[in-house]
Amino acid sequence: MSVTRRRHALYYLTEQVGTISLHELSDALTVWEAVDGEHHHQRIATGLYHRHLPKLADAGVLRYDPDADTIELLPAAEQLQPYLGLAAQDDARSV
Repeated sequence: MSVTRRRHALYYLTEQVGTISLHELSDALTVWEAVDGEHHHQRIATGLYHRHLPKLADAGVLRYDPDADTIELLPAAEQLQPYLGLAAQDDARSV
């Protein structure tokens, strides 16, 4: 689920302009993953905060500032577009 959640986060972020909040990203992934309830939303937010966003920031594809609660895709993420496109096709086939 870790790789899938990071990929879903990148899908969402590539569709956004500017910065978004952790809450907004958590909301989007909760809907995307079709899970209900505040408990699941909180688990997604916690995983993003502690694991996924720091890994993506370390990879240089996004800037995450937990103090300001901002997430911003960086230009380096453009290099991932071909791979995200292929992964999206695979995700669509597995549904």
